[in-house]
Amino acid sequence: MIYNDLIKLKNAYLAGHPEVILPYSTFTHRVLEVLARKMYLGKVQVEEGEKRPFLRAELLYTNHTPHLREVRFRSKPGARIYLKQTKLRGVRQGYGEVLVSTSKGVMTSAEAKRSNIGGEVICEVF
Repeated sequence: MIYNDLIKLKNAYLAGHPEVILPYSTFTHRVLEVLARKMYLGKVQVEEGEKRPFLRAELLYTNHTPHLREVRFRSKPGARIYLKQTKLRGVRQGYGEVLVSTSKGVMTSAEAKRSNIGGEVICEVF
């Protein structure tokens, strides 16, 4: 589940690990690709394990400061939040990103607004 995977990612950053290994899911892979594109993560790779594939994500630091410090979930399994493109906003005055699951894939709120499409607000990262 994406919630567990993002918490594992945050905890790996807080512990100072160089990389994190997560179980493979297409949705998690798409979210990690967006985070890598926005420079919260380094290279994201899909690798074959003994039984099933897994994701290996490189964690980025600048002067021992993690690039990703906080993950706040907006949609939860029991309470999904869907917003139109006109209601999507940034976070932390542009220093963070809001991840949105749309009909055209996972993207940031800014990309969703440019594409004129809304969707489910997954989380905020900064």
